[in-house]
Amino acid sequence: MKIIRTFIISFLLMSCGGGKISSKGIDKEVEVEIKNMVTSVSIFYNSYGYIPSDCYEEMYSSGMIENNQSVIHLWDFECDWEFDEIERSFVGTITAMSVINPRNFIEYDIALDKFTVSE
Repeated sequence: MKIIRTFIISFLLMSCGGGKISSKGIDKEVEVEIKNMVTSVSIFYNSYGYIPSDCYEEMYSSGMIENNQSVIHLWDFECDWEFDEIERSFVGTITAMSVINPRNFIEYDIALDKFTVSE
């Protein structure tokens, strides 16, 4: 069992770059995943009337989002978001931290539509 697990993790690392942020900046797969979370939380909020307490698990189990499992396994996501009643939009941040190298992280400011990448 341990050999199979090691093989799977090795395969994921080779196929996804190991959670490494490219020299060009942001990992494009993580960017897509974060944007999907923002779109899905809006749909979830309109359907259920509340914001999920996590980044994707509740939306995934309700069928509101499809996750790229290789990204989900290599990055930890934290969502600090809320719905701004005045602006009628979501505000806050989504942070993705590499499982392989926790010094690699990507933060997305929802209101500004801006990514910040660790140095």
